[in-house]
Amino acid sequence: VAGLCVNCKMCRDECRGRVDVPKLMLEAKAAHHAEHGLDRADWALARLEALVALAGNFSFTTNAMLGSRPARWLIEKLFGLSRHRMLPRFTHRTFLRRARKLGLTAKFQVPSSKFQGRPSRSDLELGTAGTWNSTRRVAYFVDNYANFNDPQLGEAVVAVLRHHGCEVHVPRRQKGAGMGPLAVGDVETAREVAAYNVRTLAALVRDGYTVVCSEPTAALALTQDYLDLLDDPDAKLVAANTVELTALLWQLHEAGELRTDFERIEATVGHHVPCHVKALRGPVAGPRLLELIPGVRVRTIDVSCSGMAGTWGLMAANREASLAAGKPMLDELDRPGVLFGSSECGGCRIQMQDGTGKRALHPVQYLALAYGLMPELGERLMKPLKGLVTD
Repeated sequence: VAGLCVNCKMCRDECRGRVDVPKLMLEAKAAHHAEHGLDRADWALARLEALVALAGNFSFTTNAMLGSRPARWLIEKLFGLSRHRMLPRFTHRTFLRRARKLGLTAKFQVPSSKFQGRPSRSDLELGTAGTWNSTRRVAYFVDNYANFNDPQLGEAVVAVLRHHGCEVHVPRRQKGAGMGPLAVGDVETAREVAAYNVRTLAALVRDGYTVVCSEPTAALALTQDYLDLLDDPDAKLVAANTVELTALLWQLHEAGELRTDFERIEATVGHHVPCHVKALRGPVAGPRLLELIPGVRVRTIDVSCSGMAGTWGLMAANREASLAAGKPMLDELDRPGVLFGSSECGGCRIQMQDGTGKRALHPVQYLALAYGLMPELGERLMKPLKGLVTD
């Protein structure tokens, strides 16, 4: 049973006795790891960020290998990664590298003059777009998917937040959330990652920054799991000042401060509500934000887990179970009238695209497109879906 637990935390919230079953499962995995170590597949998952960073440094070769049947067969045999899965491409220009080039990793002071109207692309890159509000200081915690596989997501986050007058700082010294090693019971590695991120983020919180996560799993790690890993007041400080991105944007909307200068988008979008958004116990804001865009018809899909569960569903041993778990969601998304998918979770979007062949974006990417900040996302939606897959 512990081996099948993917830390979605749904049983915790549904249990009438309020038993934290996911924590019990993680403790069982940790005990098993302490006695028996990790097998090859779990070892790879526990060190996924380092492997992905290495793959990104040689992205052309990596993408070629992952598109090769013999190479995918060998990778499956060595590390358990299913050769039948459609994988996102890797980029050498990670989001953190782009952020350093654009000066986002350096804290700065914006000039006192205010900018009216729609910002230009150069304004966004210089960090001088929109109407400035010095009280809105945001530290963007990127996590792995936006950094290594979809840097356009990170760009959309920065563009939309700056469109609302936020000072966005991207901490240069940040690692992925560390949920990979935690999920397989490698608690010590997860604790090291947690301590590293908390040291970085706590200093920013003391400077008045709110930590914002576009990945719900990262927000869950910072607000809940790190508190179990670290007996540290700084972990509590970070947890109390971390928010998931769509929840933050919905707070702006409820305060009457979310900008509505949207361009019209004619599309029906199927939005899947991820388990970790619900586990955060905040508002399910993604579909409601999409409904604010003129012309967008939203079909909220909340019928099952996506079945991907981070990297769990990418493994060959879990692929069939993953697709079976996600079938109710995939059937809803696969309806003829639904053109595109949407979800806050990167793993869920991989499952949506793999299971239906329809493009899926983060809600903030649709917002960035509707605000006219990133027209290239419209071109991306119209292109045939391509991934790294071999049959």
